[in-house]
Amino acid sequence: MTKKLTKKSDEYIESLRARALNEPNNEEIQVDLGEACLLDNDVQGAIQAYNRAAELDPNSYFRSIVQEWLGYIYRKADRITDSTTAYTRWAQIDTTSGRPLDRWGSVLAQNDMELSSLVPMYKRRLEVSPNDLELRTSLVLLYHALGFKVIKTENEEQNLLDLASSILEIDCDNLSMHYLLGQLYLDSALLGNAESEFKKVQELDKERTWCEWRFNLNWTFQEASFMLGFLARLNGDSHKAMAIFKSYLEERNETGPYFVQALDGIIAMHMERGEYDLALDFIEEQQKKYDSLLLLLPNLRRIYSRCLLGIGKIEEATDIYSQADPEKIIFDLEQSESSNISTTTPSKLNEDEQRASSAYERGDYSEAAQAYTSLLAQNPKECRYALRLSQAYAKQNKLTEAIKTLEEQLKDSSVAINALEEKRLDKSGLATKTENFDTYLEIWQSLRSYYKETGDTLKYRLADIQFLSLTSNEDESNVDNCELIAPAAPDSKFAAVGISAKSAPGNGRLHHNCPDDSKIDAILEPVWFYLKAETAKLDLPNLNGLDVYVHLRGLGRNPSVEFSNNLAETEPPLCNSDIGLAVLTALVDVLKNRKYSNHFCVVGGRLDLQGCIHSSPTLIKSLQHIYSTDLPVNALMLPKTVASSLELLPARILTVPHLLFCSDVNQALKLWAPNRESDNQSL
Repeated sequence: MTKKLTKKSDEYIESLRARALNEPNNEEIQVDLGEACLLDNDVQGAIQAYNRAAELDPNSYFRSIVQEWLGYIYRKADRITDSTTAYTRWAQIDTTSGRPLDRWGSVLAQNDMELSSLVPMYKRRLEVSPNDLELRTSLVLLYHALGFKVIKTENEEQNLLDLASSILEIDCDNLSMHYLLGQLYLDSALLGNAESEFKKVQELDKERTWCEWRFNLNWTFQEASFMLGFLARLNGDSHKAMAIFKSYLEERNETGPYFVQALDGIIAMHMERGEYDLALDFIEEQQKKYDSLLLLLPNLRRIYSRCLLGIGKIEEATDIYSQADPEKIIFDLEQSESSNISTTTPSKLNEDEQRASSAYERGDYSEAAQAYTSLLAQNPKECRYALRLSQAYAKQNKLTEAIKTLEEQLKDSSVAINALEEKRLDKSGLATKTENFDTYLEIWQSLRSYYKETGDTLKYRLADIQFLSLTSNEDESNVDNCELIAPAAPDSKFAAVGISAKSAPGNGRLHHNCPDDSKIDAILEPVWFYLKAETAKLDLPNLNGLDVYVHLRGLGRNPSVEFSNNLAETEPPLCNSDIGLAVLTALVDVLKNRKYSNHFCVVGGRLDLQGCIHSSPTLIKSLQHIYSTDLPVNALMLPKTVASSLELLPARILTVPHLLFCSDVNQALKLWAPNRESDNQSL
C-alpha cells in the first residue's frame, strides 16, 4: 500500500461523506473516503468511492492509487476475478514499476492460477529500467515460483543461482535473494552453503519483521529458523535441530507453513533415540495447546500410534492409526517375508524353567504352557516367560492366547522403556545389548508373525513398523544379487534410474552416457574419487589400471516398458544427489565382479567425501514416485535417518524382503552383500 493505514473515527468518515455530497466531482475526497470506508470494514462503500474516483480523475498517478486499492479491497472480499482485473488495470496505467505485477502475481499464486504470463511483462519493464533491483528481484522470484532452475533465452542459458548472486553483488542485504540462495543450495544438497544463507537472513532481519510476500512465498525470519533446524537434522545434529524446532513452534504460536514438519521432526528425533515416552509427553503438550490437533493432522496420528507402540500400547495404537489412513490399511500379507521365531533357551535355568524348557523341546506344548504360566505368575514382569508361553500356545495353534499373552506383557510400559534404554546405551557405545532387549525384539517379531497368521492386517502392519524400527541398525541382513535401481529426480518424467556398470583395462577414468551433463559429473566424480582414496580399505583392485563405464537409464512407470536410453531428451534432469550411494554400490559390485539377477533393488542416499551417507530433502518424494509404480522391489537400502519417515511411503514398503538402513559406506557395503558366493576379487 502507498500509505500507512490507521483507524479513522466515525466522525471523520461522516465528515468525508458530507464533503463528497457537497463536492461530487472532487476525486481526492473520494480517494480519502474509500480509504476510510476500508478501515471501517465497509468494503462496499470503499468500492463505490474508489470507482467514483476512477471515473473523475484523469491523472494517472491517482488512477494507479485507485486501482491498487480496488485490487486490495476485492482480494479482501475474496472477489478474485475483480481483484486481478484491478491489478491488470493498474499495470496498464503504470508501465514502469513492478509493484502492480507483484500484487497481481501474489493473487494468482495464492489461488493456484497461471503465473507464466507475467514473465514478459517484467522483462519489458526491465528493458525500460534495467537498473531497477526490485524489478530484477521480482523476476528472479517469479522464476523460482514457476520452478525454473535454468532460464533459456535466444542467446544463452542463465542459472537461477547465478541470477540471484548477481543481485547480491549489488545489494548484499537483499533478504529475499539470501533466502532463495539457501533454498537453491539445499535443493543441490550443498548443506553448508544453505546454512550460511539462512543464517544471513537471521543476521540481517534483526527486528524479525521481514516477509517476502511476492508470489505467496511467505518467507520470514521464522521460516529461515526452521530451515536451519532442518539442515541440522540432515547433518545428524539432533539436539540442535530439536532446540530450533521447539523455538520455532514457540515463536510461531500458530499452524504456519512448517508447523507440521516441526512437530514431525521433534517427535521423529525422539523416536529415533527410542524416547517414546518423551515423544508422547510432547504430543500431549501440543494437544493442550492446539485443541483437536490429532484430528486435524492425519500424519501426526500415525506418529502418535508409533509412540504408543513403542511403549507397548497396541490397542490404543491400532485405534489411533485406523483413524489416520483408513483407505491404505488393506494390503497383501502374502507378499511379506515369513518370520522365523527363535526359541533360544535361557542360559540360567532354575528347576521350573528346566521343566518348562524340557517339555517344549520334547513337543509337549500343553505341559510347557502350564509351566510357563506358573513361572509368569511368580514373575509377571519377566518377558522371557511371556515369550515362551506365547510360543507354546502358537505350537498348539492357540494364536489368540499367544497374542493376548504378549499384548498383556507389553502393556507394562516399563518393559519397553527399559529395553529401549539398553538399546540407546548400546548405540552410544556405553553398554552392550542385554537379553532384555533381545527378548523385547523377539516379542515384536513373534507378534508380527501371529498377526499375519490371524489375518489382522492393521496390527500386522503396526508390528512390522515397530520391528523394523528396532532392527534398523542391525548388520545381519543379506541381499542376494538383484537389479540396482536409484531414485530419479522428483520432477523427472521417469519413475527411477537404472544403473549398470562395466570395467575394462584403462587409465583410471570413469565414463558415463549422459550427454554433457555437468550435474551428473558432480555426482559421479566424488564417488569415483572416494573409491580411489579408499581402495585398500574397501579391498578393491587398483583403479588406476581400469576404466569403468556407468550406464544410466530412465525407467518408466510400467516395469514391462524398456528403459529409455535417450538421455539427451531428458528434461527436467533425470538424476540428483540421491543416486550417490547407488552409484558407489554399483561400482563396488562391478569391481568385485558381482552379478545381478532379475530382481529389483532400490538404493537411495547422498554420499559425502568422508564416506557418510545422508538423506536429501527430496529423497522421500523420489521414493514415493517409485512406489506409485508397479516396480517389484526386492530390496531397499536407505540412509538411517529415513527410518523414522517410513509412514510417508505406501504400506507395501513394509513387505520388501530386505529393508536396510545405513549411516556410512562401510556399513552399507557390509549390509549389501556380506560373504556373497558370487564375489570374485580377481578381475
